[in-house]
Amino acid sequence: PMSPVARATSKRAAWALAALGVLMVTALCASGGRPSATGRQRSESLRVISRSGKDEEMKGAEAYKKTIQTIIDKFDHICPECRTDAEEYYGSKLDEVISLEKKCEADPSACKADAAAYHSLRTEVDGAWHGTECPKEMSMSCRMSSDECKHFPKRACAPRTCYPINLLKSMAKNNRCQDATIQCDGHDKISLKEKKAEAYKHMILTRIAAFAHICAECRGDAKKYYGSKLEEVSSLEKKCEADEAACKDVQNDMDVLIGEVDGAWNGTKCPKEMPMSCKMSSDCKKFPKRACAPKTCHPINLLKSMAKNNNCADAAIECSGQEKVSLKDA
Repeated sequence: PMSPVARATSKRAAWALAALGVLMVTALCASGGRPSATGRQRSESLRVISRSGKDEEMKGAEAYKKTIQTIIDKFDHICPECRTDAEEYYGSKLDEVISLEKKCEADPSACKADAAAYHSLRTEVDGAWHGTECPKEMSMSCRMSSDECKHFPKRACAPRTCYPINLLKSMAKNNRCQDATIQCDGHDKISLKEKKAEAYKHMILTRIAAFAHICAECRGDAKKYYGSKLEEVSSLEKKCEADEAACKDVQNDMDVLIGEVDGAWNGTKCPKEMPMSCKMSSDCKKFPKRACAPKTCHPINLLKSMAKNNNCADAAIECSGQEKVSLKDA
């Protein structure tokens, strides 16, 4: 699997899932990178390097520049708390390669010395990519493992601003792994299974809080439903902590619970506690299409709440057993 990469411009400062440095060079080179505008403009200077530089590594400057640009361009999903720091590091390395190009272009006699500088730069960045030698800008050294994924990265360098669990989640998603562990300098070893219940409890609490803005007559029933799911997650978590052998069954039960709650939240499969199935429409692009609600909800009030939350002036709703209504009708 291809490891992630970082985007230089602030507008697209998205960061890939792999490990801020545990980029698999073989995969990157095999897949190639999109040439940067700077790379096209500097192609002639690299021909100067290849003609006059005795050190063969200078011939690879163009390819290496593309590799760094690929890292920058594809860092789409990495943990947001440390994107900026990683962006600055990899962006600075790209700047150094471009600077060496310019210097060699201006003075071909300096190319041999530039080759040595280029080799040093490449050694540093390769160490950061492999996680074998972390530079000061990416000083948090992490070790990872996954029993189920053969090609899961073993090491990573990351900025100190990264949270290890978020870094691990990003890499697991990129490698399609359900479980993995990570231990970074100054942090305890943690695994995805240990944090799955915690993350899901947080998500349910967020959904409960969202109902503070939903129609008053059914708020209590909705909160009661999601609150009961929160208690189930906590109960499963305790069961696993008490008996490690039961954890596999606990994970299966957790997946069933997650599927139920997601169905209720997305309106695709309504549980008995939220049996009123509603379909909605609006010219607003991101307006919800479906919803599950308690029978105590009045459809028009549910629609008003949804419209307010999504800043929509008009929308329509039709719930099971109820007539279709719109905000214009209200």
